[in-house]
Amino acid sequence: MNDASLERFAKDFAAGTVLFEEGQKGDHMYVVANGQVEIRRKVGDVDHVLAVLMPGDFFGEMAILEDQPRFAGAVAKTNARLLRIERSAFADVLKQNVEIGVRIMRKLAARHRRAEQRAQEALTELARMKSAAPELAADAGQPETATGGPHV
Repeated sequence: MNDASLERFAKDFAAGTVLFEEGQKGDHMYVVANGQVEIRRKVGDVDHVLAVLMPGDFFGEMAILEDQPRFAGAVAKTNARLLRIERSAFADVLKQNVEIGVRIMRKLAARHRRAEQRAQEALTELARMKSAAPELAADAGQPETATGGPHV
């Protein structure tokens, strides 16, 4: 599949355009042809930017693959030209351009690796806190002196 055959999926978006919101049902994904897209996740009332995607990056594929609501929102950071690939066309696009499938697998593997690393870091921190807990508990049980330290 060459670039010309992908052009039928191309659509232009102005900077600031909300492409989709966290929690929405998804039936399409995007590939960034030009411009930048922010992936955002809301924590409380604050939007946090999880990633800024550049040309060649893609997003929204999990909604197609898992038929689950969107994990995060996406907003055009700059004017952007995106390829919007519907679920119904996804298999044909992969058949015609194996490279897209390989890129998606690589991206998913990298995300999985980062998630495992974050989980390991969290477990290491939890173990560190657990080993420090008896000492902290002993210090907490001591009456404090006027200087704020434990009374010995």
